Amino acid sequence: MRSEHDPNLELYAEVKRSLAERTWRHVQHCADAKTKVVQEILARAGGRERSED
Repeated sequence: MRSEHDPNLELYAEVKRSLAERTWRHVQHCADAKTKVVQEILARAGGRERSED
């Protein structure tokens, strides 16, 4: 279960807010811009993707 103060969640939210302030010619460019932070979060988590099922 995720903590309310999960640093990964806070980092991702900060990046999303920052990217939302920009104008993107293509939505995919915004998605691509999140790749680095997602990779960092997954690396800290041991590379495991979690399912919320």
